Amino acid sequence: MSSTPDFLALRREQFPVTERYIYLNHAALGPLPRRTADAMAAFATDFRDRGVLAEAKWTPAIERTRGLIAQLLHVAADEIAFTKNTSQGLSIVANSIPWQRGDVVVTIRGEFPANVYPWLALRALGVQVRFVEPRNGQIMIDDVRQALRGARMLAISWVQYSTGFRIDLAAITALCREMHVLLSLDAIQGVGVLPLDLAATPVDFCAFGVQKWLLAPQGVGVLYVNRAVRDLLTPANVGWLSVAWRDYAAFDYESPLMESAGRYEEGTRSLVGLAGLEQSLQLLLAAGPVHIAAQVAILTDRLATALHERGYRILTPLLANHRSGILTIAHPHTPAQILFDRLRVRRIVAAIREGGVRISPHLYNTLDEMDAVVEALDTVTVTS
Repeated sequence: MSSTPDFLALRREQFPVTERYIYLNHAALGPLPRRTADAMAAFATDFRDRGVLAEAKWTPAIERTRGLIAQLLHVAADEIAFTKNTSQGLSIVANSIPWQRGDVVVTIRGEFPANVYPWLALRALGVQVRFVEPRNGQIMIDDVRQALRGARMLAISWVQYSTGFRIDLAAITALCREMHVLLSLDAIQGVGVLPLDLAATPVDFCAFGVQKWLLAPQGVGVLYVNRAVRDLLTPANVGWLSVAWRDYAAFDYESPLMESAGRYEEGTRSLVGLAGLEQSLQLLLAAGPVHIAAQVAILTDRLATALHERGYRILTPLLANHRSGILTIAHPHTPAQILFDRLRVRRIVAAIREGGVRISPHLYNTLDEMDAVVEALDTVTVTS
C-alpha cells in the first residue's frame, strides 16, 4: 500500500474553496480542485483561439480518462461508457433490456429519484416495481432476499443519499448471483470517497455522475456494463459513435455496434468535462481510495462523537461496514433549518436532507473544521 498522502498539502495546493468556506457538502456538489479548473480553462482558451485545430490535442483525454475510471473501479476500459449523468446511465440500462410483461424490478424506498423513475417508467411495459422498506435507516439483507423472489433486477444505491447508509455490497452481489437476479448499482454517493472494486464485488451495471465525490464538473457521468451481460442490452439510443466508425471518409450504414461499452455513447461527449475529470481522477488515485476513506472516517467519527455527547441524534447508522462519507444529524428540540442556518452564518456549507443536517467532508477537510461545526451548533442549542 502506498504511503499516507499529505492531505494538508493537497488542501493548500488544490482547494481554494477552503479560503472562503468550511465546505462539507460533497454529497451534493464537490468543488473543483485547482488543477481541474486550470485544465478546463486551458481547454476553453485553446478552443477559443484555435477552434477545431485544438481538437487533436484534447481528444486523447477521452481514452485516458476512460482508463483512469477503469483503474478506479478495477474493471476493463472497454466496460466503461461516458454519459451525461447518473440518470442517463440508469435510463440506458432500463430502456435497453428486453423486458417481458410481469418482470419485477426491486428497489429501495427512500432511494434518490434518479434510481426510481427509470424503473417506474417500465410499468408501461407491464414491468412491476417492488420496494424494500428500510428499518431504522438500514437495508436488511433478509428483506432484500424476500423482495427478490421472482424478480429480474435489483436496482440499489451503494450509499443512501439522505442517511449515508452503505449496503454490504459483497453480500448483495452474492445474493443476486444466488437468486439469478441482475444487479444495477447507483454509486454516485460512494465513488471518489470509498474504494469500489467491481472485480471483487461484481455487478452487472453501475452508474454515477462525477460532480460529487469525484470533484469533477457537472454534465459527465459514467456507465459500467459488465461485458458478461453486454449483449443482453439492445441500446435504446444509437448514434454515429455507437458503431465501429473509422473516419469521415468511410461511413458505412451497415457498421456493427462497437464491441465495447462505447456502443452506449451515441454522440459527441463533453470533451471539456472529460479533460477536467481526468485531472480530478489523477488527484484521487494518487491519494489512494483507501487513504481517502480512512481520512474521512476520522473526520466523521470526531463529529459524530462530539455531537452524540451533546444529545444529537445521529441518523447515519454508525456500524463500521455501513459507514460512508455522509453523516446526517438532528437535534431533538431544534429544527434542521435552524441548525443549517447557523452553520451557513459561520460559512459552513452543509445540506438539509430527510429532517436532518447532512454533513459530507472529503479528503482535504480537517479535524479543526469538525470542531468548528460543533462550536457553531453549540451556539444554537444554548440559545434555542
